[in-house]
Amino acid sequence: MQTKPKPAGFFTPIEELTEHELLYRLLISLQNLPGSTELNEEEIIKLPSEVYEYWRNSDHGLAHSKQVLARALIILRSCPNLLRLCYMRCLDPIEITALITWASILHDFARFTQYKTLPIHQLVGSELARHAFIEEVEDHVSKNLAEMIIRHDYCCEFVDREQLPTLFIKNPLAEMFRLADKTSLSPVDEITRYNNTGKRLGKAKFFDPDFPMESRLQFNGRYEGWDYLNHFLLFFAIQPKDWFFGETRDLYREWQEKCEGGKSKACAKILEFAAAEGLDGDQIYSLVNVLDSFFKKFNLPNYVG
Repeated sequence: MQTKPKPAGFFTPIEELTEHELLYRLLISLQNLPGSTELNEEEIIKLPSEVYEYWRNSDHGLAHSKQVLARALIILRSCPNLLRLCYMRCLDPIEITALITWASILHDFARFTQYKTLPIHQLVGSELARHAFIEEVEDHVSKNLAEMIIRHDYCCEFVDREQLPTLFIKNPLAEMFRLADKTSLSPVDEITRYNNTGKRLGKAKFFDPDFPMESRLQFNGRYEGWDYLNHFLLFFAIQPKDWFFGETRDLYREWQEKCEGGKSKACAKILEFAAAEGLDGDQIYSLVNVLDSFFKKFNLPNYVG
């Protein structure tokens, strides 16, 4: 007799999660969404292929989820004061581990659906998370999970055109999760992940010397017309001041300055990418000028050296 597939449970460790269990959990979430009786059948039909792609992708899929989770567990141990605040929000250690596990799994899942762009993928991921475990956990736990995802890709004030969201003060677990997502790899490996994402999507030039500097540094539209380099600038834009709490600020500062050569080594890696892409001397000089202008305009450390 064939066993009926079961959805993944809230407390399922990521090492024990199967592709089919994730698929059935997401189907439950879709069915729980408001207006699900009018749900487009096409979305359900596409879901298995989206889970398949997520499961095998290395830059934003399951591999990335596991890296974020591993980093989040380190951050939790390094932030005793913030962890205490999480306990005050009526979360116990087992629930916290489950929350960061599912936030790691779901925060970028919408990138593999039709809702790929920012900030839409954050909103879709948050909604999937909010409705995935309605009948299994208390409402405040589902709410925490949704809050951890909905602003995880916030960068900084001059990029996002808004001050650091107060959500991160109200929910310190969301702040720690955002930190885990931004620092899941060393700076040089993270910039390599950005580069690999660009290659996978294949929709932009590595460097467009004709992209006007004024438009480039306004960050209008978040992606429209961007080359790889502008995505790299987001990586350098985030600074310790873009975190609310002292513990998260200190961890980010240590990461960007000392982790395997820090952001300076990541900047040098971009020049390696440029050479591998076949840019000539004049183009590389122009690229370095963009980096230098960016660092000066926003009063950031100059990682060009």
